[in-house]
Amino acid sequence: MRTSAVLVAMVVVLGLATVGVGVALVQQASSGPAPVSLTPFTTTALPPGSPVLVDTTGRALPDPVALAVRRLDGALVSGDLGGLRELCSSAPGATPWAVVVSRVADSGDRVLLLRALRHPPRPGPPLAWLYTEGDHGLGIDEAGLLAFVGP
Repeated sequence: MRTSAVLVAMVVVLGLATVGVGVALVQQASSGPAPVSLTPFTTTALPPGSPVLVDTTGRALPDPVALAVRRLDGALVSGDLGGLRELCSSAPGATPWAVVVSRVADSGDRVLLLRALRHPPRPGPPLAWLYTEGDHGLGIDEAGLLAFVGP
């Protein structure tokens, strides 16, 4: 009974048109790194530039964080859910993997997240750095892990 409620809730949260797609995303989210990727972007669909690795105060991001941001950008571009999952924080309060999947499932949202990475991140609590584009944001923790994805 609980599994059915979770599936129904995920379909509603994800706003998907069919139950089949919702079930597939829930299975991917709960079974570890996804065995398949989202559709990669074509070059013409990508925002120009590369991730900004200097924060709004002009300080360079620490090397491990900069590497993780580059990997995050690559995973969003290529639709690599497994790579994205590896970069997600499991710390208490971090955005759960099932929510991350729902936020990157739409290619329009993924483009906005990629655009966010092309602006200097804002440093400071509660996240180490916050990249934003409009109402979309990516929060990176001190370890370079994705701790927040959302509007």
